Order: sequence, then C-alpha cells, then structure tokens
Amino acid sequence: MLKALLQEIRTAGCLSRAQLAAKLGEPIGLIDEGIEQLKRLGYLAEDSGERCTAGCGRCPYASLCSQNFVKTLSLTAEGQRLTAEH
Repeated sequence: MLKALLQEIRTAGCLSRAQLAAKLGEPIGLIDEGIEQLKRLGYLAEDSGERCTAGCGRCPYASLCSQNFVKTLSLTAEGQRLTAEH
C-alpha cells in the first residue's frame, strides 16, 4: 500500500487525503498512517505552504491560502527514485 500511495501522490497532482483514500480504496486513517510512515522513511516531504511557488491559477486550494496555509506533500529525491523503478 505504501508504494501505491507514493505513486498516486507522484502522478495525481493536487488531491486531498479523502481523494487519495477514495482512489486507493482505503480508509483515511490508513492513508494518514501511510503518509506519516513515508515521511519518516524519507520518501515524502511536507511543505506548510508558506513558501509555495505553484501558480494559484492551477491550485484547487487557492481560495484557502489567504485564510490558512495548505500543507502539501512532495516526493523527495529518494521517493522519486523509488517510484521511477516501477
């Protein structure tokens, strides 16, 4: 499940935890645990959004940024390497 989660994050673009859970057919709690595990293993990095460089025009969360920063996840170099192998 961890590799599938990592691959989905790599290819999906902007998805919420609920959308990830639906796509993978898993409960949100398991998605949250998987994300935490992938961060601990060094495959994912979390960004609080304060340094966001993405264009707001393409971001589904653009309307929320002025109120609360949206946390995003990105693959680290190690995460990219792992997903490129398959």
